[in-house]
Amino acid sequence: MPAPDYAKGSHTDTDVLIVGAGAAALEAAHTLADHRITSIILEAQARIGGRIWTQQNNGFPPKEKGALQIHGEDAVTFNVLQRHNIAWQAVPNEGHTYIGNKLTQDRHSPLPPTEVLIGSLLQEAKDYLEKGGQDIGIIAFVDLVADRLPGVSNVRKGKRLLKNLLRNEFASNDVSLSALVSEQVSYCVPNFIIPNGYGEMTERMAQETSVDTRTQTPVQSIRWGQDGVTAKAKNGQTFHGSQAIITVPIGVLKEKRLKFSPALPPKTRHAIEDLGAGKASKVFLETNEPVFDADVEAVRTKEESQLLTIRRSNDSHATLWAHIGGRTYDSPDALRAVLRDDIRKMASLDDHRSCVPDDVVSWEKLEYFRCAYSYHERGIQRDCRAELAKSIGHILFFAGEATHSKNPGTVHGALESGIRAAQEIIALRVPTPPPPLSSLIPQVRAW
Repeated sequence: MPAPDYAKGSHTDTDVLIVGAGAAALEAAHTLADHRITSIILEAQARIGGRIWTQQNNGFPPKEKGALQIHGEDAVTFNVLQRHNIAWQAVPNEGHTYIGNKLTQDRHSPLPPTEVLIGSLLQEAKDYLEKGGQDIGIIAFVDLVADRLPGVSNVRKGKRLLKNLLRNEFASNDVSLSALVSEQVSYCVPNFIIPNGYGEMTERMAQETSVDTRTQTPVQSIRWGQDGVTAKAKNGQTFHGSQAIITVPIGVLKEKRLKFSPALPPKTRHAIEDLGAGKASKVFLETNEPVFDADVEAVRTKEESQLLTIRRSNDSHATLWAHIGGRTYDSPDALRAVLRDDIRKMASLDDHRSCVPDDVVSWEKLEYFRCAYSYHERGIQRDCRAELAKSIGHILFFAGEATHSKNPGTVHGALESGIRAAQEIIALRVPTPPPPLSSLIPQVRAW
């Protein structure tokens, strides 16, 4: 897509500037528009959607390079889908497990379902912390309580598989992930997917309002004060609004790629420093060969690939990918080798022609993201997410999954944060109606 032909050095005014065009930004713009508050979305990339990134592929099922599932039945995501008449479907609760060099259905596995495993661990960690236990990190905590977790101590490599699931779930390594995730994460089931890809939702959201969205407009600096907010883009354009909602990923904020003048308050800066920037990669394989049996749709494994997802179309085309969290790889070829070698092992393939991974994305290496999603690091303040969510002088507002205390790392957490930031701005702009006259008249007690 060619860069938009905006005049260099031009200046544009609006009510609210929104930096980033992911789920939080789009829902914030929609909420503001409902109250006739104008906004401009400034997006660095050529596409909208942020960490929702669906790629359609010539008859193959779509590649979900970012967010994949809707977690839980009460997610606000369903409100957005209903608003746009977008269909969704439940993900089967049962998958497959590869452990002990065997691929088995979860119902026949000695380990319970993933949500039971992680849910049991998080509850153990929460109880431990409430009793004054030291935060040794959630993955190290597995070793401490393995005997009390269903199935783990009885299965060779059971702890290794559970640790893989944790790295995958939280995009964090063994050392830094805090046990405080047990207090902050709402682990919801069942899960759902959008058959046409998550990107259908963000595309419809972008179309639903008349919001001015400027793609390929990376913001480099933000000047803020009592006269409002001025954002300067890389191409020299400037934009001004009375307020701004900052929705860029925590990785971008941590690397100070967005310059604020004056500097952000110490509490906000500390909150940014305290949150971890999660690492996650996806490596994809498209094939029309039967790599796995038709009933295999998801595989959890102790191997390096951690979690495999398989989507099939009606004509036997399949898109398969590994989601690997908490690790960084030197090159795309190293990631391709992980998936290739693990598939050959799990599927017992003799013919290697159908097992050549192609596409790779590592979120922590993408210039305008620098992370997959946030996580809670060991030894930091409990309320750092809530602190980041606080407005600064009723001028700067932060939104995005990292600002959500209960549902970080999720699309519905991002959506809710966008609504929250927009509602705070609306409350400042829309006068509070006076109380009813009856409430001002002293009540006379009847005898």
